[in-house]
Amino acid sequence: MRIATGITALALLLGAVVAAPKRHKDKPTSTTSDAASPTGGNENCQPITFGFDDASDLAKFVVDGGGLAEVQDGLLGMYMAEGHAATTLTYNHTIQYGRFSARLKTPKTSGIVTAFTLHGPSHDEVDLEWVGRDLTALDTTNFKRGKETSMTKLQRVPVPEGEAWEQFWDYGIELTPDAIRYIVNGEVERTIENTDDKIFPSEADILKFGIWDGSDTEGWAGDKVVYGNNVYRAYIDWIVIEPMCADGTIPSAPRPPNTTALPDPVAPGPPPAGATPGIPPPPAAESSPLVAAAAANPVPAAPATENPPPAASAAVAPVPTGSALTSSALAPVAST
Repeated sequence: MRIATGITALALLLGAVVAAPKRHKDKPTSTTSDAASPTGGNENCQPITFGFDDASDLAKFVVDGGGLAEVQDGLLGMYMAEGHAATTLTYNHTIQYGRFSARLKTPKTSGIVTAFTLHGPSHDEVDLEWVGRDLTALDTTNFKRGKETSMTKLQRVPVPEGEAWEQFWDYGIELTPDAIRYIVNGEVERTIENTDDKIFPSEADILKFGIWDGSDTEGWAGDKVVYGNNVYRAYIDWIVIEPMCADGTIPSAPRPPNTTALPDPVAPGPPPAGATPGIPPPPAAESSPLVAAAAANPVPAAPATENPPPAASAAVAPVPTGSALTSSALAPVAST
């Protein structure tokens, strides 16, 4: 594992000095298997682990147009800056059923949404979302073919302590033919039983995650995001995917060691010199790569959405019409 001695690659590009987060021990490299199984997972239901110790893990994901992401010192960083209103990553394989987990830390700014979700080409969707307006809890919901159903009702699940930007926590979605389970720090906090196959999001088989500007969601995400020289950051320490086996079990996989770093979720710095939405800034020589998508797919100032609002409790502001991640074009994926 490479430890930065100066400033991170993004800081080089943005002109801001950012202290490099330190690791307390090395983490394993990612493991994958591409052989298909009857469950839509991979042969022998082998787990897939991303420790983000080097850029090879980032290469397993597609970064949507205009997005800014990098691997630096054992963390995956996802950024928003002037001209870059969203960063969305898509895992480039499909897995129909299993457990999808991540250890992450959100930005702390009102108006920004962090999302860890499952999607499908038919617009089935299962969501974990953290809204900047209130980071003491996270939103859980789902959609069938892009529509609200009786299973859709939004429910907020508390963060273990404090707020989601203050430190890393473990979060997960478990999708099986029988139920959806939302998991925080290894504990199932919400279960939605499959009472009707016609409205159960069984085709949400693509992992997507990232951050986006939710300023224009009528108060759901919070206030208008102010850019200027600010760069807003969400971090993922690791991702573990545990596909369901043919016998319906989901074997547990070991988690990589946790980071001890607590990087700043927002820090000043000018936008990438000469960059416009959808055009990747020039990479910094001899540093971890900054990944941006093709220039042909710019990010809009306010990402469009597809799904109708789920029913929220009275204490929760109206939810926008679905997750902004839904509106991003799903990159071609291969079944594993």
